Parts: sequence; C-alpha cells; structure tokens
Amino acid sequence: MTLLSLDRVVKRYWRGYREIVALDEVSLELERGDFVAVWGSSRSGKTTLLRVAAGIEAPDGGSVTFDGQELATLPRKHRARLLLEQIGCVWQAGRITHGLSVLDHVALPRLKHHSHTQARRDATEMLERVGARQCAQAHWYELSDGDRTRVAVAHALVRRPRLLLADEPTANLNMIEREQLVSLLRSVAEDAGVTVLMMAPDAPELLRSHRLMSLDHGRLIKPRSERRGELIDFPARGRGA
Repeated sequence: MTLLSLDRVVKRYWRGYREIVALDEVSLELERGDFVAVWGSSRSGKTTLLRVAAGIEAPDGGSVTFDGQELATLPRKHRARLLLEQIGCVWQAGRITHGLSVLDHVALPRLKHHSHTQARRDATEMLERVGARQCAQAHWYELSDGDRTRVAVAHALVRRPRLLLADEPTANLNMIEREQLVSLLRSVAEDAGVTVLMMAPDAPELLRSHRLMSLDHGRLIKPRSERRGELIDFPARGRGA
C-alpha cells in the first residue's frame, strides 16, 4: 500500500526577476517499508523535495499525498500533528532545544503521550540503537558532527514514525560511520516497516538502499525498472570513448 505519493510536483522560487524551478514535475511513490535514496549535487532540489514531502511547503503544481490524504488540503494543525507523530525529519541544520541535554532533547517527542520517566527510557534505548548513548548527558556544542547526526536520527526515530525523511545524514560521517548509518536505516525500513526517503550528496554508500535515484536541476531520474535493487541505467560510452 502506498504511504507517500508525489504526483507531477512542481516547486518554484523567485530571485529577483529570475525564476528557479526547484522541482520539475517530480513523481514518486513509496510503500510501507521502502528505503529510497536520492542523490544529487548542491542545489539540485533535494532539501526542497523533502520539505514538500513533509508538508512543510506546499507545491506550486501537482499533489503530495500521505496515507491517502493530500497534504495541501489539510489544516495547519493537522499537518503539524503529522510531523510530531507520524513523520520524522532529519535536517542538516538540526539543533538541540536550548539548555536541554541530548537525552531530554531526544525524549521530547514522547512527552505528549508518555510520562517523563518513560520518555527518557525510550530516548535512552534509541540513543543506544544509533550508537550515541555516550552522548546522553552532553549538550549540542560538545558533540562532534557524527554525534550530532546520530542524535538527530534518534530524535526523529524515537516518535516511531511511519515515514522518515533524512536530508544528507551521511554528509559529515566517515566511511565506517556512513555504512553503519545506512545499515541502520535499512533495518528500520525492513524490520520496523518505516518508509525511509533519504537524500545524499553522492551515491557509493547508498547502494544498500532498496531503490536509488538521482535528482538533477529539479528533475528526478529513475532506473528503468523501479523494482527493489535496480539502479539507474546510465548511458553507455561510445565505442571510441
């Protein structure tokens, strides 16, 4: 069953008199437990794609549907509830709420429906799962780039979302850390049934995803077949190349 669907989505911005097409008729469907990776260069439209998929920004054309509901038609409070309870986001410019420790920051999404003790217990378990339990009592300024990424993933996953949107979570990690994180995201998709849409600045560490696509100047380039494990079929070089 399709959880997230983007149908011919268009998103434009204006810089003075210049029109920038960030998303150019992007269509994509993700089912429960899918792990889809999209790679592209800077300003290719990756962050915009995630913001539109999350309902944070409305498309200028086309539609975005989450669990059968078109996001643009939902009241703002309903979209905010989805982001709190069903959609987890990992952004590059993530920050910990001022004055909170890592543990309390990760516990925040659980406080609405659980006691403080239970929320902290859930946060501890999630920090351990992402390999950041040692950071529990630290503050943001004390964390390395890799630790900040792991904390951001824990904060997104602790709410037990149905959809996880991650904006270049591997960008500040070394090769081993990248492999560990991608393996974690794959297990989240396959074992917990969470649908994962991940953006990345390059492709090599993403080969463990179910589907790999590319975004170039707002246009989504898909493999010829969208079956799991299929990669983009790049054009072959000429014989004389």
